[in-house]
Amino acid sequence: MAASPTQQIDCTYAHDCFGIMWRTNYARGGVKIKEITDGTTHTMLIGEASPVDGLSAAWSSECDWAVTGIQINWDWRSFPPCASGGVPSCYWDMRGFRSSHPGGVQFAFCDGSVRFIPDNIDHPVYRALSTRKKGDNTGEY
Repeated sequence: MAASPTQQIDCTYAHDCFGIMWRTNYARGGVKIKEITDGTTHTMLIGEASPVDGLSAAWSSECDWAVTGIQINWDWRSFPPCASGGVPSCYWDMRGFRSSHPGGVQFAFCDGSVRFIPDNIDHPVYRALSTRKKGDNTGEY
């Protein structure tokens, strides 16, 4: 049986979070380059979010849309409670980065580079790439 993704830290109304973008960071003036102490080369800025699951960022971009607590391209239909209840029952478990092409997702990093991150990336490394100031990222994947 497939496992449910890891529970998320809710940055919807937070004044400061570990990533680059979240719902209310405009109020604090956004994140400055000097605040990316894990290094711009080791910090993701934004990634793909496919509308395949019906929760496209196109209509949900008022919030911190996709999160790295959910593995890349995680198939929510493989988890029985989601498969039987559909979108309403598993909304939070569906908010991961995903693409319509096989093998992974494209991410833009804070240094301006774009890199393909594979589906099978070690989950703790993947999560570390999404933080800017935790000191948990070696950048190796």
